[in-house]
Amino acid sequence: MSRSRRKNPFCSITVSGFNRGEKDEKRLINRKVRRKNRSMISIDIETSNEIIFIDKAREIHEVWDMRKDGKKRFDPNSFHGKILMRK
Repeated sequence: MSRSRRKNPFCSITVSGFNRGEKDEKRLINRKVRRKNRSMISIDIETSNEIIFIDKAREIHEVWDMRKDGKKRFDPNSFHGKILMRK
């Protein structure tokens, strides 16, 4: 694996998210959304009201509280780009 390289020149913006994905955080947020929808279904069935689903995770969780702030492209031909292209 000493010669393995990145295929795409993208890196996360924050240091805390470097080499870490957002998979765990997204999984927890989606669990919250599903739990909220299930509870709303059970309440609406009991009261015979119209069911309104939550379809966006932003209504439940603040996006800015996540570890990473997204990804940014860097120049793979620069000095730092050659270092970042290594895995």
